[in-house]
Amino acid sequence: MITHDDLERHRLLAIQLKEVKEQEMALRVRIAGELNKDNALGTKRYDQEGYKVKLKTSLNYNLDQDMVAFMLAEDMLSSDELACLRTKYDLRLKEYKECDDTSVLDDAVETKFAAPTLEITLGE
Repeated sequence: MITHDDLERHRLLAIQLKEVKEQEMALRVRIAGELNKDNALGTKRYDQEGYKVKLKTSLNYNLDQDMVAFMLAEDMLSSDELACLRTKYDLRLKEYKECDDTSVLDDAVETKFAAPTLEITLGE
């Protein structure tokens, strides 16, 4: 049975979690910036104020999808460059739901329950 206390506790925890995540990220960025002033990549270990700190600094790589589409359409990429690309098919849900006949594609579509979302606000 869901009680008033359950709902209120969840509401308060969700607020606290959001705040803590934001604070942790800001502090992580500040600490990393102080320890790694030259923005060197890799893993480094530090002894600071009685703590052992392990800092990993790396880069995220993403593709400009429009630029890649243009390069592919214009046949600009070498075979070595093409080998660097991976194609990942993604379902356009709106179009899928509006499509009259998806009998073949249905065999490739997998569904599973997503994590539930829950937002609780005080009633008025």
